[in-house]
Amino acid sequence: MTFSFCHLYTLKIECFLSCHPLASPLYVYCPSYLIVSHYVLHNDMEPNMRIFKNAWFERFARKNRISDKALREVVELADKGLISADLGSGVIKQRLARRGGGKSGGYRTIIFYRVAEKAFFIYAYAKNERENITAIEENAFRKAAHHVLNLTDEQLAQLILQGQFTEVPNE
Repeated sequence: MTFSFCHLYTLKIECFLSCHPLASPLYVYCPSYLIVSHYVLHNDMEPNMRIFKNAWFERFARKNRISDKALREVVELADKGLISADLGSGVIKQRLARRGGGKSGGYRTIIFYRVAEKAFFIYAYAKNERENITAIEENAFRKAAHHVLNLTDEQLAQLILQGQFTEVPNE
C-alpha cells in the first residue's frame, strides 16, 4: 500500500465515519482515507482488491459495451472515498459514464462493496430511463449484500463455476 500526504483543508472529503479497529480516538477511518491531525493518508487501490459482476450485470455490460476497465475505474474512485451514494450495509451507488457521454447522463450502478477487499457489480440502469431504485429494492440489496460480502473464497469459487459471478481481471 502506498501513501501520499495532503493537507486536509485542500481536500473535499465526503465519507461516512466509523471507528477503525486499530485507531486511537485521534484517528477516524473513512473508505480510503486515514485522517491524522491535519494530514490525510491516501492509499491507492489495493492490488488484492477483487471485483466481480453477477450474471445479470455481465449481460448488461456486454449489451451496453461497458468495459472491465471502466468498472475498475469506478471501484478505484470508491476506494479513494469518492462514493456517489452510500446506501448502507455495504451497498453503494456509483455513476458510470455512458460510452461517448458523461456521467450525469450515464448509468447508475449498484455495487456491494467492502473497502480494499471486494466489489460486486449487481445492478445498473440508465439515468434517462429510470430516476432511482425503490425503497423496497434498496432494502433487498442491503440484505443480499450482507450474504454476498460474507461469502468465503470457497463459496465464491463455487458461484463462479456455476456462472453466478464473473471476476473482472486485474489489468
